[in-house]
Amino acid sequence: MNFFLLLFLVFFAPLLLFLGLDAYGRDYLRTMANSGSAMSEQIELDNMLVESDRNE
Repeated sequence: MNFFLLLFLVFFAPLLLFLGLDAYGRDYLRTMANSGSAMSEQIELDNMLVESDRNE
């Protein structure tokens, strides 16, 4: 049973992670991993800076 769990974690979990990146975007996964209010504000500020750089 542990062999199947290891097999799943090694091969299928990264695949699911990459599918999640395409479906939700990078910011969604960043907020899920770092759910504190300060980190959320930092992510919003980073996004604003990236968008302002694109507009210039």
